[in-house]
Amino acid sequence: VMWNTVGDRPYADLPSCRRLMPSDMLAGVPGADRLHVNGEYYDVEEETTPLEDEEVLGYLNCRVEDGDGVRVYVDVGLFEYEDDGEAAEKLRREAEEDLEDRRAENHPEEGGEGLVVLAWRPVSAGDVGHAVLYEGDGHLVEESFGVATFVTANLVVSLSYVVEDPDLRDEEVLGFLDDFAGQVERQLSREAERA
Repeated sequence: VMWNTVGDRPYADLPSCRRLMPSDMLAGVPGADRLHVNGEYYDVEEETTPLEDEEVLGYLNCRVEDGDGVRVYVDVGLFEYEDDGEAAEKLRREAEEDLEDRRAENHPEEGGEGLVVLAWRPVSAGDVGHAVLYEGDGHLVEESFGVATFVTANLVVSLSYVVEDPDLRDEEVLGFLDDFAGQVERQLSREAERA
């Protein structure tokens, strides 16, 4: 019954990073060429350090790289799916609360580590999510970077993009994150295994 409230059937397993982000997807990453994907899936049961969230089963860590370094990070957390949708409902509720908190703040805010939020917007991917553009502090973090996070079924997906091109406008960065998040969600629905 709970799954009816969160929509899609839960995910039981995740694809490889290369299946999640095929080469045609990478062509849309601004300011980079000859990109390739690396990364792997980590099963929580095989990890020596326990995670705080007992409902997480594993996580996929992917890096989109070129010869100069990582351009995009994509992380997908796989949460419990044999619980009648309770973990997924909790994820969706927490993401909705995060989005409402951001809507309530109409001015730049500290983003941690001295970072300042330049712009943000909801993303169309998943059940709920948003993208944020942060300004680098010039010390710990040189460049500006964008982060998009969304929840779909029993997955939490996070994308990070380092802004190398100073001519990119805020809305272009957020637009890229929104579009790329949507592509990742579509690939997950095609490539990931459902319960």
